[in-house]
Amino acid sequence: MSSDRAENYSAFARRPYTHLVGHAKADGSETEIYVGRANAGSDGKRHLLNAEEPGAHGWLGNPFPAEAFGREESVARFARAFLTVLERRPEWRRAVAEKVAGKTLGCWCQRLEERPPEADLCHAEVIARVADRVLVRREP
Repeated sequence: MSSDRAENYSAFARRPYTHLVGHAKADGSETEIYVGRANAGSDGKRHLLNAEEPGAHGWLGNPFPAEAFGREESVARFARAFLTVLERRPEWRRAVAEKVAGKTLGCWCQRLEERPPEADLCHAEVIARVADRVLVRREP
């Protein structure tokens, strides 16, 4: 990550937020919503771009694997796709606001005690920040 991008991400990550992101298996009992890809039978993996409805297992999974794109590019592609889906599909925007608000998200990138920027960059952090700052209206 370039120093400018790392500095911008660090400033973004230091802002207070209510969501936590933990490891789906290691922190399993403490995570409330799984946001990774899901097995979808012979069709492969269910993720953000192919889940038919919000709330289905894998509906917030990252369709851009870090193994194929590198972590930074994977998360950047997810962020663009996630914001596009939320803009074009109001039912998904409502579902993220209603189902994700205040929950501990489970993925495979980091443990609950880890926090950006020390933790691995993770698509679940994108989901958490969008849910916290964009979709959840706060009292002034």
